[in-house]
Amino acid sequence: MQCIDDHQDDEEWVQEWCEKYEARRDSVLKNKMKFKGGLTSEEVSFSMTEEQIAAAFDNLENSDEKIVMLWQTYHSKLSGLVSDKFVDLDVLGETMNHLAKSAEVTVKRKLPIILEGGKPNLISCKDVEMLPLCLSLYNDKEQPLPTYDEILVCTSETTAEEVELIIRRAVQPGSPHEKIYCLLNADKLNHDVSRKFESIFYKKTQDAHVQGGMYKSDYQLFIFCDSKAHHSYVATAFDMFKRTVSENSNRNKEIKQYLLHKHQTSSEVKTGFTELNQLDQFQMKTKVIFSEHAGMGKSLYVKNLVNVSEEKLKSAGFTYKTIRINQSQLRTEDIVSQLQQFEDKPMDKVPRIFHFDIPPVVSIFILYVGKADYI
Repeated sequence: MQCIDDHQDDEEWVQEWCEKYEARRDSVLKNKMKFKGGLTSEEVSFSMTEEQIAAAFDNLENSDEKIVMLWQTYHSKLSGLVSDKFVDLDVLGETMNHLAKSAEVTVKRKLPIILEGGKPNLISCKDVEMLPLCLSLYNDKEQPLPTYDEILVCTSETTAEEVELIIRRAVQPGSPHEKIYCLLNADKLNHDVSRKFESIFYKKTQDAHVQGGMYKSDYQLFIFCDSKAHHSYVATAFDMFKRTVSENSNRNKEIKQYLLHKHQTSSEVKTGFTELNQLDQFQMKTKVIFSEHAGMGKSLYVKNLVNVSEEKLKSAGFTYKTIRINQSQLRTEDIVSQLQQFEDKPMDKVPRIFHFDIPPVVSIFILYVGKADYI
């Protein structure tokens, strides 16, 4: 509006109209705003030219009517902008829902008999037992390895948003998948995030049930805490859901066989390294080359493998990346940012080697990489 442009530097005029707006805002918004788009016979026609709109605005005597006209003009132009230039949230949501339903693989994980769905399962165990226990939940050769959306490794830096996201994935209905969601080291969450974790969980489940809301009644959620931290906020808050997992002397052996099966390269499936005709070198998608001391030839082994691959697979687009892990505390974001440079399409079979160079002074870590041939 020209009159607004003319008076935008007039503080007294702006203050006067701001006070009028504040005084009448609630009643105006309740009684006269049209949020659903479209025009009625009582509304101003926004097919008018700017000059006609300005003249109509000047002829309005009531401040309420002027506020309504300002809003309707703005809303009309904004609606046109959104529909022409952007996708609204409803369309985006429907699109994402359609993509989710079109997934070729539907994950159907089953819980062990001693554990219960539809409730959080608090597992208190030694720190060294936590990862094997977690992986044992996914020990099903018919189902894929757990992905980043199913497991959250908690630290003191973990945010409330990260915790809320995994809770939402676990309890909200609508997904065709039946996944198992785990929070590892939940006792390491700082106090504020721990409180929000408890609040968010009960809000999404119990409150939704009481108020007639929607949540997935058979969700599968596990919270792992160090047994030494039994007085932590999370362990105390979810103590009523504590579960006892029986000892299994063969657990590590079973997990080893499970990972061996999942990382094995099928002789019937063509990969980016098939042309090398060295099946002994590429029977597994992952190799761990280790020694008790430095200078024993680990990097030389990888270098020779890379040289052979570069010579014979250059036309296939062979690439490799060495990622050195030097810090005592690993930040997953740093690793992911380097891997994202080599992101492929799902059906691509690009021969590629990722070399994680870990000196003996750094603790060994586990990292899963999907949709690629890697070492």
